[in-house]
Amino acid sequence: MMDGVESPAGWDAESAIIPARYSASQRSNKCSSYFGKNSDEENMLRLAAIQRQFSVIIGNIGAFFLIPLMLLTVVDVLLRYFLNAPIRGTSEWSEFLLVVVIWLGFAYTMQTKGHISIELFVSRISERKQTYADIFAYFIGLFIMAIVAWMSYKLAVNSWVLGEIGENSRFPLYPFKGILFIGSAIFFIELLAQLLIHLLKLRRKMLKEV
Repeated sequence: MMDGVESPAGWDAESAIIPARYSASQRSNKCSSYFGKNSDEENMLRLAAIQRQFSVIIGNIGAFFLIPLMLLTVVDVLLRYFLNAPIRGTSEWSEFLLVVVIWLGFAYTMQTKGHISIELFVSRISERKQTYADIFAYFIGLFIMAIVAWMSYKLAVNSWVLGEIGENSRFPLYPFKGILFIGSAIFFIELLAQLLIHLLKLRRKMLKEV
């Protein structure tokens, strides 16, 4: 709930999250009824809700690849132990699958506040200063992830042009380097959405004090 604003039941205004149990039309109606039609707040919350859903979908896709990673590891161990016939390139394939799992899950982890954070300092300052600290951190994060996304894009393109393949798996490397770009780009968008929400929260606090 934002300061000075009473949110309707089931609405997390501070995180700009409309519960997934509502349909798209219901979410739109809740935005309109709460903020009024065509307001900046409504549009920002809609974008945040869309980004939240997108991050969840991408995160679930990444999590799905835990299944082949687990099966590959188990089968390789069994074949190595009982038949002395390990699967060729298992270590490389494990690295490839870990890239998919980790990078596609970054944005969702950010959204659910799953990344490690140290609050020893910010927990001792006022809520407004915490908001300023968060906004500053988001700007730094956007700068870093923009560089990561750009560099990973160049790596993927160069890998495709050069025809890089795994040493043991003999599988092209560019799809997985492309995952680095996709994951970092989605993470960048998630950071941007969170930044917009914090700016909106700060703006409403300032308007309240006027």
